[in-house]
Amino acid sequence: EARTSKSYGGGQGKKTWWLFPFGFSSANPPEAVLQPPSAPGTCWAFQGSWGHMVIRLPEQIWPTAFTIWHISEAISPSGEVSSAPKEFAVS
Repeated sequence: EARTSKSYGGGQGKKTWWLFPFGFSSANPPEAVLQPPSAPGTCWAFQGSWGHMVIRLPEQIWPTAFTIWHISEAISPSGEVSSAPKEFAVS
């Protein structure tokens, strides 16, 4: 989707070292937000301090809940969570 923000580091296949300080890993695509988190670094990082994602479904729905998740400081490899979303909107 063209209106979705670009991934941090250029998108799929780009090697990033900042997610894993002891090795390299491919940057996750935007679709990563649709999967349950499995470990630190399995998120979708986007360029800049704000971003957006468009999710198109095959038919209209009426959501009753929405969840945003980010790791805690306790399990963060760097011990910080400054990249956690602070403001978000669903429209």
